[in-house]
Amino acid sequence: MKIIENIAKWICRKLTKTQVVGIIKVLQDLLNDPETIFKKPDPELPNYRKFKVDPEPPLTKLPNLTPELDYRRIIKEKKLRPVSHSGNNKPEEHIKCPHCGAPYSYIYVNNGNKESIQYQCKVCSKTFCETPNLRKSTVQMENKTSCDNV
Repeated sequence: MKIIENIAKWICRKLTKTQVVGIIKVLQDLLNDPETIFKKPDPELPNYRKFKVDPEPPLTKLPNLTPELDYRRIIKEKKLRPVSHSGNNKPEEHIKCPHCGAPYSYIYVNNGNKESIQYQCKVCSKTFCETPNLRKSTVQMENKTSCDNV
């Protein structure tokens, strides 16, 4: 309604009172004429976000999880020594870093949670889980600690 008020004020500034009365009479005649074509009001739509289509199709199979980095080269460059594990913090011997491929002797146990043990690689400093829960839905993961590749 603000636009109508602004138009009325503009008309009053540009025309005399008799001209405005003449316009009102013409508008009343147009309102009473059934053949007058008025602009139809825009339909009020709910305030939805714009729909966007993803440029690529979704994954149909798991991506190839080959190591991105070469742990042997990094160990030589940084002159790293294996981790000296103590007590319960020793990872199992089959554990390898999914990022650089470092063996268990360069892996720390990052937390003591029995359900999802998180590991950290001394070579590339990335954290990971032995078996990430990729197939569980969000409802199942709601009450558990998420252990995704960080």
